[in-house]
Amino acid sequence: MITDFEPMAAYLANEMDIPLITIDNQHRMRYMEFPCPFEWKAEALFIENLIRVMIPRPCVSLVTTFYFGKKRNERTFTFPPILRQSVIDAESSIGDYILVYATQEYDSLIEFIQIYKREKFIIYGFNEDRLEDNLTYKTFSRDGFLQDLAGCKAVIATAGFTLMTESFYLGKPYLALPMKGQFEQVLNGLMLDELKYGRSSLDLEKENISAFLYDIPEYTKNLKNYEHKDNNAITQMLDNLLADDLALLLEFHDKRKTIFHFDDK
Repeated sequence: MITDFEPMAAYLANEMDIPLITIDNQHRMRYMEFPCPFEWKAEALFIENLIRVMIPRPCVSLVTTFYFGKKRNERTFTFPPILRQSVIDAESSIGDYILVYATQEYDSLIEFIQIYKREKFIIYGFNEDRLEDNLTYKTFSRDGFLQDLAGCKAVIATAGFTLMTESFYLGKPYLALPMKGQFEQVLNGLMLDELKYGRSSLDLEKENISAFLYDIPEYTKNLKNYEHKDNNAITQMLDNLLADDLALLLEFHDKRKTIFHFDDK
């Protein structure tokens, strides 16, 4: 059985003693070491145990991530993020504007960025088309958004995994604004700071925006080291696991059955 973090499938596989393959980015928080300041340790442990409850006994975990930390067991394999083909095919360029993806909950962000008159901002998330000084609001369009993402010089948005990884693939520095109460977004921000592909700001302040704008050239340079890979590695691994007699998968499955349900490994 294969799941992208769907608990019912995991419990059915466990109940029926069927090998389970997970493909997701959530298992980073269970099976991979990552930078975590002391003040976030308790939250990290809670999320790790929550994942363990939701997906109790994966046989093999194919983990997508942009930060590659030490793995905690031999049944975990890490891969670059899975990308839409349209992102892989997009031609990246460095334009004269910054792409902002926010909602009306981030009114203070808009108040801050409009101060920077030398910068141009294209803003999605407010569901309107209008021009206001150096701010251009656009209603959402999948193709239009991707075109603006590929052509911007940087991105300001919440710390969602998909947009961050698409931005990195296209070489775009990122100011991440993790949503409160979502540790996964906090983690994405911590990893972002560690890699120096941008900056994470839990508390939206003008100083953080100024620092990010000033360091865009450095972040752009750092992103040249980002491995621009397509989805071939993870699809090849999946093919190998499912090939012929499933020997490797069944070997991991047999080992997994001997391990206590709530053991880290």
